[in-house]
Amino acid sequence: MSQFKGASAVRQSYPLSLDLHVRDPYVFVKGTTSDVRSRRDGDTHFAVRSASFWMAGGFDEPKGLLTLVEERTLTLAGQEQQVRISGTYRCHRKGMPGVGS
Repeated sequence: MSQFKGASAVRQSYPLSLDLHVRDPYVFVKGTTSDVRSRRDGDTHFAVRSASFWMAGGFDEPKGLLTLVEERTLTLAGQEQQVRISGTYRCHRKGMPGVGS
């Protein structure tokens, strides 16, 4: 969703591929390092916040599902714009050559 303050929201769906790395006490996703808020039974919740950006999500490792919500506030041509991206992603483990063999 993308929206200028006071205007109608524009919604767009599209496929997306991203990297997810879970390394206590952090999660790295979409180029952002987030703090792990809780981790139990393969279920990891994380969040990060700054003045113009926030991201929160959860990773259910047994099911391989990542749920993610992020929002950015931008100023374009003097107008404030909010961009929110949310989705559920199916995760697949990728091996690294020479690691774990």
